Amino acid sequence: MANEVARFWSKVSKGSPDECWLWTGAKGNSSGHGVFWAEGRNRGAHVYSWMLANAAIPKLSILHRCGRPACVNPNHLYEGNARDNALDSVAHGTNFRAKRTKCENGHPWTRETAGRVYGYRRCLVCHRQRQRKYREERRGSK
Repeated sequence: MANEVARFWSKVSKGSPDECWLWTGAKGNSSGHGVFWAEGRNRGAHVYSWMLANAAIPKLSILHRCGRPACVNPNHLYEGNARDNALDSVAHGTNFRAKRTKCENGHPWTRETAGRVYGYRRCLVCHRQRQRKYREERRGSK
């Protein structure tokens, strides 16, 4: 365990307690979160850092107050549920859905023009155009 902890901190670029401590080891995916092999499995580097600081296994997700996925500073980490995680990612601009400003056809992506269609979030302008075209083709074939 002590060897794992020393190996973990050797992969962290530490600063002051208020600064982000950036993970310099392996990244798990394109989100920028670090991964660390510990206790026989891969863990998020930020999760492992939180576990070391709190001497507990988290019951919920571990979130970043700073919004930087590579940060492992325990002062920047806190426990939250899935809703907290979603709101946090939108607030920090790391939610890929929240970054969307237009649909694939260039219509603005707003509350008025985006909605649920068959269970999926879609552009309502494009959906109406497809429906209109479909109805016109059906009428023309009869």
